Amino acid sequence: ELMAYGHQLEHLGISRSFRTWGRIFGLYRLIRSFKPDLIHSWMYHADLAVGIMGKLAGVRHIVWSIRQTNLARDYNKLSTLFVVKACALLSSRLPCLIISNSIVARQSHIVAGYNADKIQVIPNGFDLDHFKIDKALRSAFRASLNIDDKTPLIGLVARYDLVKNHAGFFKAAQAIHAALPTACFVLAGADITSDNQTLMAMIDEAGLTYDRDYTRCAYVHDEVQMSVVPSEADRVAQLLVDAAPLAGEYYKLKLPITASSDQGK
Repeated sequence: ELMAYGHQLEHLGISRSFRTWGRIFGLYRLIRSFKPDLIHSWMYHADLAVGIMGKLAGVRHIVWSIRQTNLARDYNKLSTLFVVKACALLSSRLPCLIISNSIVARQSHIVAGYNADKIQVIPNGFDLDHFKIDKALRSAFRASLNIDDKTPLIGLVARYDLVKNHAGFFKAAQAIHAALPTACFVLAGADITSDNQTLMAMIDEAGLTYDRDYTRCAYVHDEVQMSVVPSEADRVAQLLVDAAPLAGEYYKLKLPITASSDQGK
């Protein structure tokens, strides 16, 4: 989509494999050739890489992002927390600005050692002229599941990860299904497939039946009657974004948005 608008897109080919980490120096060469006035990075590893390589390449305006509140060891990999600590130590030197999308996320990172003077809270926003509920898509999806418009359909859009609390979702789903046997549930995100044996065990324990793999995350909000985010680590601001990127449209259509966390404001 970015390329369709005429923007240049470069892929460094870096993955979790140690063998690809040397390609990070390609970022330095790319920055030197592109000569940007400003670099904006998102997520801890990107913040650290862009901060170091951008500074070495002579970029004066480097902006980091904070998109998470909970930095507890129970919900984060040790390697991620190591990167967070490195970012905290370098936050006074590398970025000129750090953008947080919630007040509580800002505070938790200050406690972790981030430079408080550089963190600015900018809430998430929505382009409601562009994003709209598609009623025809909703009807077509329900028809593909052989369910009518009156069948309760509850959705969760999230990658399979401990912090996304799928276990909590299925506990709630079990109670809902017991009280409302006609209710159906739609999940979409990375690793939400029949190959995920842990996920399949959760579904089986909840007394539910897995029907098919579904990966069209962008359309789930059109198709469900309730969007749920049971995350243990995200801020409420991000929870509601995850639950309803079409928030204004949801309010207009009086569709409920449910979040189980009080991690942010």
